[in-house]
Amino acid sequence: MATARHALQIACRFPAQILILKETTDQFDRSSGEAIAEALIDARQTTDFAAYCETVVMAPATPELSDRFGSHENYSEAYISGLVDEGLKLYRRFKREDEDLAPDEIAELKALAVVPAVMSAALQKRTFAMAADIAGRMIRGRAPDGAADPASFRDFVDSLAFRYGAMIVGLWIYRRGSPGPYPSNRRDVGADVMDLKIAAQASYFDGLLTHEKRLESLFGNGMSLIRALGGYCECGRKGGDGLIELEMPEARPAG
Repeated sequence: MATARHALQIACRFPAQILILKETTDQFDRSSGEAIAEALIDARQTTDFAAYCETVVMAPATPELSDRFGSHENYSEAYISGLVDEGLKLYRRFKREDEDLAPDEIAELKALAVVPAVMSAALQKRTFAMAADIAGRMIRGRAPDGAADPASFRDFVDSLAFRYGAMIVGLWIYRRGSPGPYPSNRRDVGADVMDLKIAAQASYFDGLLTHEKRLESLFGNGMSLIRALGGYCECGRKGGDGLIELEMPEARPAG
């Protein structure tokens, strides 16, 4: 409880500057970049944050508050456990991707892990296929009947599902390009997936300020792919510096 309250107290110094965002999986089947930037914000919780600071975070500790934070802790533990399972599945996919990497691709991944940059045409094509497959499965997972399928390539690139896929690509580049095996410690695995969610949401806004090398690298390479495809980013449509012409893939069933 003390750790959670302390972390929230930092945010409560400037409650008017805080935006509360919704859970990402609730937005995977939305397909418009400009609309999703607004849809990501939980208006009610954002409005109520100042009152929450006053009555919960900054209030004197009581048994009732301890119980309240205790229930949050239980929820967080279950949520993180789910993230770990998700992360372990990603690492299995990464290992499959590694099986047919050419020496020049490995060299490029190592360079990108250190300094994110515009990818070669071959790597753009490969990473797009990877991100698009992940995104398509997410969208169809929430709307199996195809009702939420993006209407255009632009909408597909701007969907949160694709942003999540692009950041997974960024994580793959960082982990594959760095020395050592993929993480197996549950804490590290959970942290990787949490970073993916943060990075995917940040892709619509002004950028991401962080001192974490892993998060900075995966965000930089994920955004490199998004910009190459002309995606909505930095609160406006920029990019289009891709080296190849790509089309939206045919929808694949979830699973």
